[in-house]
Amino acid sequence: MSLANGLRHDHTVTCTASGIMNGCNCPFSFWAPRATPRRRVRVAGTERDALTLRQHMQHEASSTIHMVSYTPTNHAAPTPAVSPPPTLQAPAPTSHTPTFGEWAQRVMETVWLNHSATTRQTRTSCYRVHVEPHLAHLDLADVNATVVEHWLADLKRSGVSQHMLRHAYDLVRTITKHWYEQVGQPNPVASVKRPANPPTSTQHRAKDCTITAAQYQQVIGACRTTAEELMIRVATEAGLRIGEIAGLQRRDVNLDAKTITVKRQGNRNTTKTGQVRIITMVNDDLVTAFTQHLTDMDASGFTMLDSYVWRGGHSYEPSENKPYERQGIYRIIKRVLARVGLDKVTRPHGLRATGAKLLIEAGASMELVSQHLGHATMRTTEEYYVGTVKTSGLARFDGAFG
Repeated sequence: MSLANGLRHDHTVTCTASGIMNGCNCPFSFWAPRATPRRRVRVAGTERDALTLRQHMQHEASSTIHMVSYTPTNHAAPTPAVSPPPTLQAPAPTSHTPTFGEWAQRVMETVWLNHSATTRQTRTSCYRVHVEPHLAHLDLADVNATVVEHWLADLKRSGVSQHMLRHAYDLVRTITKHWYEQVGQPNPVASVKRPANPPTSTQHRAKDCTITAAQYQQVIGACRTTAEELMIRVATEAGLRIGEIAGLQRRDVNLDAKTITVKRQGNRNTTKTGQVRIITMVNDDLVTAFTQHLTDMDASGFTMLDSYVWRGGHSYEPSENKPYERQGIYRIIKRVLARVGLDKVTRPHGLRATGAKLLIEAGASMELVSQHLGHATMRTTEEYYVGTVKTSGLARFDGAFG
């Protein structure tokens, strides 16, 4: 009978060598040092199994099996019952309306228990500093749209950041929402306009990180390879995002029609807005750079239509077709900018903003630039750049980039 037969999982016992020699008849697990490195062997069986093992161990003079205590493995301690968190309930109709501070405390002790510790700490800190000193003493019925608007205005005048202003408003709206859901009435705080979303680093710096046409030509002159030059031109003149540059394939480039089809980011078959867009190459230098780079790809054997224009991975075999990592593209562009001392003035996404600014200065309309950049709405483009000049199209802006 094999030692593996009759394997049982109800309990595990580790026996000494003497125990096995004496005919231990219980299921057991053991490790035995041998000529090879120590191995953990797990077996279980009957007295006959032990006898078989004992006969084998007689030839292993150096084998020792160390005693460990008996440990049941299939009888785990029952998991203690966890009581559900308390539920949030409004006071009885006959009782008085709580103050905003009293109700906020109830929300913290019930609803917020379902949130992570970090979230609770962040919300509690915001409430204690920006909400409690101003609204906690008021009755819930008195916390209406007018009171909240004046409160937000006071916070803004006191220098509270836009992000914290928005966060504080969300807290007040959430706390009052739970109350009015309990009493079955509309929440008056919901009618207050939510503070504007704080601009992201890209939005905040879009106008400040552009460069001039002369500086752009310096960047082009600093490129040491065709691949670098094409990467810079695609980011600026075609307005592609870093992920869209990584996801560009040969099939997406039509040199005869002078168009680029943007439909993926890296290895994701979708763009940021989920829409496919076709970009017209408005500069002949971009077409020339593409022609040279694709010729270099042909010489390297990357002739497949689904080959990425910039290949990633550690292999240069045509069979390995991976997109270049976004971080790698970002570092390449930053390195080229550093060669002309512009890495502190602009950044890779700033080249996209630079291209849009130069097109607008050359007379392109905001609508055409918005389509060129792939923004979901023209409002996004208007928040980035100012000034529009209506024209018929982008084809006449060949000299916009110097």
